[in-house]
Amino acid sequence: MPALLTLLIVAIAAAGVAALVIAVVLLHRDGRLDARRVAVVGVLAAVTTVAAVVGVSALQPGPAPAAEPGVAPGSAITVVDAPVDIQLPTLALDD
Repeated sequence: MPALLTLLIVAIAAAGVAALVIAVVLLHRDGRLDARRVAVVGVLAAVTTVAAVVGVSALQPGPAPAAEPGVAPGSAITVVDAPVDIQLPTLALDD
């Protein structure tokens, strides 16, 4: 599930940045592109990028917990008080 949410966040951020690029191109064509509008678009692009990075990093898994001392990672400790027969009944071969 985190991979799907990561993909969704990146897609939304890419769409937002694409919309900002389209807005800059349209403002440039109309001749209404001035320094203030460029600064606003730059700030919006930076905020969009930071929000995407923070969202994706929030979905990343955290570090693994430390292993208990005296127990090797990946090992199991089994305590058996009495022998247990866990063999399942099988079908006869004559069928």
